[in-house]
Amino acid sequence: MKKVQLFIIILVVIILFAAGDYFVNTPGSIGNGASIIPVSETDEINVQVPDPYQNLTQTLLDSNPAQFDYTIVKRDRTKQIFEKFDMSSLGNVVIYKNTLKKKSDTEGLNPITIYEIQAGNNQGRLAYLNLKLRLIDQMGVTGNLNEVTEFGYNGFFYNDLNNKNTGFLLTQIKDNIYGFEYNKSDEGNFQTIQNMINALMDLDLIL
Repeated sequence: MKKVQLFIIILVVIILFAAGDYFVNTPGSIGNGASIIPVSETDEINVQVPDPYQNLTQTLLDSNPAQFDYTIVKRDRTKQIFEKFDMSSLGNVVIYKNTLKKKSDTEGLNPITIYEIQAGNNQGRLAYLNLKLRLIDQMGVTGNLNEVTEFGYNGFFYNDLNNKNTGFLLTQIKDNIYGFEYNKSDEGNFQTIQNMINALMDLDLIL
């Protein structure tokens, strides 16, 4: 009789240990740091991280709101400029594509695109040269460059032979480089860009 009681006690202890191990180690159960509610392996966790880089295009627009009657309708991080040249090998820069439209233009028919390329301290000239070389390597026979000296520290026009209605201007202003993409049919667009470059030069003296 005592052997039967001892066997029952041992059996109960084994069952209790087995049950405890199941509840502790089963995902979604209390114990071992697990959550009460199971989490699907397919669920994605989106972490919002503040952007450490300054919005230079917004700073430009804010510098003279009366003159620059534009708003940024889209701002994206990118690895391209002028929508076709891959700059992903430039690891020491960050590139933003800003799409602007006039506040009075409710349909957004004639936007201006500003590519904002931020380089490190005292790296603007080197970043500009590297960017230009990569653009030349990729443009082939479908385009050419015209160097200019009157826009910023250094600059050039990119002429796309397959897209003659769109203007492309790239300019270096100290540690940053700006690419402007605009519709040539609107003469006011280029005057606006000239004013923006002048304002960026003035901001460079202040910031």
